[in-house]
Amino acid sequence: MKQFHDQPAAALFSDYLFWDVRKERLDLIHNKNFIIRRVFERGTLPDLVEVLFRYDQEDIIQALTQAESLDQNALDLSGLLFHLSDTDFRCYTSGRSRPVS
Repeated sequence: MKQFHDQPAAALFSDYLFWDVRKERLDLIHNKNFIIRRVFERGTLPDLVEVLFRYDQEDIIQALTQAESLDQNALDLSGLLFHLSDTDFRCYTSGRSRPVS
């Protein structure tokens, strides 16, 4: 795991990303899966760069592939960045993120 400084997590990302939680309680280590998923689904390019800088690639891949649900944009982006297929994602194989045909 990469080194973290005592900077609050909420200060590192776009203000709107964590509208539904108490930002001051976000912890970069304890809430890493939540932060990674939220950034991949709703973040801006600077938010994404921050996640890539703060977390190891293995941690990011694990957070995304083990997510119970991800939107299609997050699936596509993480697939491109980390050379993953849709079937590598738990949410896709469980049917929670498959497009409706």
